[in-house]
Amino acid sequence: MIIKKDFYFLRHGETDLNAGLILQDHIEITLNANGRKQAHALQPVMATLPIQTICVSPFRRARETAEIVAHHLSCPFVVIDELGECTDVIWHKMTNHQPCDAVQEFIQRVAIGMNKALTCEGPVLVVAHGGVHWAMCHQMNIQTHHKVIGNCVPVHFSLAEEAEWRADCLFTQNVLENC
Repeated sequence: MIIKKDFYFLRHGETDLNAGLILQDHIEITLNANGRKQAHALQPVMATLPIQTICVSPFRRARETAEIVAHHLSCPFVVIDELGECTDVIWHKMTNHQPCDAVQEFIQRVAIGMNKALTCEGPVLVVAHGGVHWAMCHQMNIQTHHKVIGNCVPVHFSLAEEAEWRADCLFTQNVLENC
């Protein structure tokens, strides 16, 4: 169970592997030029949000994205290991609804990481990965939002009536179909 507290989520910017539609799981890779451009384009949007803490995956692509989008924000960064990406095997099983222990362990790890993030002063911005987003949406039983999300698409997670989670894309680069 993820703590019921509003937060913002951002998948990292594009990498060369993303551009080639290659899953990168635990590979340490930096953003490509387009990924940096995506992150820079979000600076004005992020500057308008009431973000108090940025919680980020330990992977370089997420940290680099967070540093760029938060350039005008003066709030602490917290690295949370549990927000790291899953393996390509887990991604395929998870997104094809093939439950197994490894998928359940990943979803539970993400819930632990999200709960660590949501105990920080908020609202919190979580900068992580597509697999983390998918696992969160699954754990929170989000029905009206795509679990697969494009690079650098910010999402506001909030509680709707009856304490049900909802997710709203705030701004999209060129991936409106992912919201």
